Amino acid sequence: MAEQNGAKDLINLQDYNFPIAGSGVNVDRAWLAEHREETMNFLKAMIEAYALMKKDRSVVEAALGKWYGVSDPEQVDDMYAQVGTTPQKPYPGIDGIRLVKELYHNPVLDSHDAAHFYDESFVAELDKSGFIDKVYADPKAN
Repeated sequence: MAEQNGAKDLINLQDYNFPIAGSGVNVDRAWLAEHREETMNFLKAMIEAYALMKKDRSVVEAALGKWYGVSDPEQVDDMYAQVGTTPQKPYPGIDGIRLVKELYHNPVLDSHDAAHFYDESFVAELDKSGFIDKVYADPKAN
């Protein structure tokens, strides 16, 4: 939409493969301590949704139309391509968190090491159990 309104990309940062913290699932630690099962169920649903979107473009097209009013074929192509770049196993972007800490100095941020800002145990558990591989092998599984 930005391009349709006159904005132009100056550079494609994907070409440089910078580590980024990315769009993670963020929850309060106290809430997480009491809602591990709900968090796990949310992550399972998120992984299933991405697997479905990667296997069935029509799902992406329908969602873009319904929720965002996007129907322009070129825009749909661009947004669908972004779905394809998401990792099957969404481990936290640890290198991206480290880079943020290097670039942006803040007393609170600086008082913690990068590990303070993520918990990979959820994805690791789903990975080790075979859940993620099974979902990508058959999106109707689970």
